[in-house]
Amino acid sequence: MMTSRNSVIGLVALVALLAMALVVGCGDTTTTTAPAETTTTAGETTTTVAEMDDTVYELSLAHLWPATHAFEVDVVQPMAQEISDATNGKVVITSFPGQTLLKGPEVYQGVVDGVADMGVSVYAYNAGRFPVVEAFLLPGISWATAKSSGAALTEGLETLAPAEIDDAKLLMSFATGPGELLMKVPIRKLEDLNGVELGATAGPRGDGLKLLGATPVVLPMPEVYEAQSRGVIKGVVGPYEAMTGFKLADVTDYITDTPFLYVNYFFVTMNKDSWDALPAPYQEAVATVSKKYYDEVVLGLFDRLNQEALDAAMAAKTIEIIELDEAEQTRWKDKMAPIFTDYQKVLDDKGLDGAAIIQMVRDLSDKYNAMYPAQ
Repeated sequence: MMTSRNSVIGLVALVALLAMALVVGCGDTTTTTAPAETTTTAGETTTTVAEMDDTVYELSLAHLWPATHAFEVDVVQPMAQEISDATNGKVVITSFPGQTLLKGPEVYQGVVDGVADMGVSVYAYNAGRFPVVEAFLLPGISWATAKSSGAALTEGLETLAPAEIDDAKLLMSFATGPGELLMKVPIRKLEDLNGVELGATAGPRGDGLKLLGATPVVLPMPEVYEAQSRGVIKGVVGPYEAMTGFKLADVTDYITDTPFLYVNYFFVTMNKDSWDALPAPYQEAVATVSKKYYDEVVLGLFDRLNQEALDAAMAAKTIEIIELDEAEQTRWKDKMAPIFTDYQKVLDDKGLDGAAIIQMVRDLSDKYNAMYPAQ
């Protein structure tokens, strides 16, 4: 009897322990381990998550370029794959290129609202929303390369930490580098601009064109081809890359070199709730891979694309390139000088230190143009 009773007691205790384990297990299904390091075939060491939980975080990414564009092919797809690999397939990014999820001007707000988890587009499409970024867009400051302009904005935003980018998780900013007048008619001197309808993808750039005597038409780059082919505009201020990226070589017969008139900036940003939902090791993986692609691919991407586009356009058709001498460039810059005083007041009225911000832009231009000069 004693043996039997002890067996029953033991069995009851065992069942109780199993029940307790079951209750605890149902209350927390997450198993966390430290990230593990793995070595790729290229010999690079990357951080992966050995085990986190069973949740797969599916993230949508909206951007303006077509699926064949280098940003999709050389950045989005391999970066998404590397993030997936680093998280054991638990973070999956699905790209929606070519404005199929959100139009270019809608991307930033669409990410903030959660229409897309991630987005890539042009800061300047949302005029007035990014006052500090727009200080870097002011015409009259020369930029040597995509690397110099992109690195300058990145340092500026890191230093100033403006509130304008706080409503999303900014992963990177990058640039087209200097732009040109891509024209159907020749522009050889300041007077040639009088009354000419010119496309501009940013308000400050449009203001600069107006001071030069042109008639600015502010519109997104994907709309330029139709406007220029129909004669609504006679040309656009843009980078060489647009001749292939947006097929503008078809409607361009003259190029006037104006590195002081144009630069454009892009963001790669993420919805805050989507970011906060990721476990910390996954956030680290996304941040680490993003930084790697920024340094190795994205920062200088448009330097490569600009040269490739120019070479392809010149091989396909006859395009005259017009260089402005130093005296002529000075005439243009003098005409646009009031834009700095005007924009300083815009910044001051927003409670920002306009003089300091504009001086920072000038200083960073000098710093990074020297570091990343035109080849």
